[in-house]
Amino acid sequence: MKDSICKNRLLVDWKFQGALCLRISFYWLLCQTTLVATMLGFLALEAQADLQPYDGTASPWRFIMPAIVGSSVFLPLVLLDNLRMSNRIARSLSRFRNTLNQLCERQQDESGVSQATGKVDEIKDVSKSVVSQ
Repeated sequence: MKDSICKNRLLVDWKFQGALCLRISFYWLLCQTTLVATMLGFLALEAQADLQPYDGTASPWRFIMPAIVGSSVFLPLVLLDNLRMSNRIARSLSRFRNTLNQLCERQQDESGVSQATGKVDEIKDVSKSVVSQ
């Protein structure tokens, strides 16, 4: 029963999957900013080439907004697909991290809390490096 619940979870590891979703959202925002800057730059170049003052009737936002709205509709779908695909990696990382933490706790119990050995510290370092990545 527990395995079926774990398989249906969308967000397994917030540190890994959350960072991945935030990175994708940042790249989406960067792409939209680039799109707007490029369109406004081309509009400025076109106005200079016509040698006529810009009259304001052909608003650039009339062309930019459909692109932004269209891509905004697809962003949640991309993030959802990203979460589903990253579950394969996140489950393995989560299981590995839990195993390392259990091993670290077991070695601490065997050696005593006050007499922590260098091996326990090494395992903690590995566990922390896995968590940070």
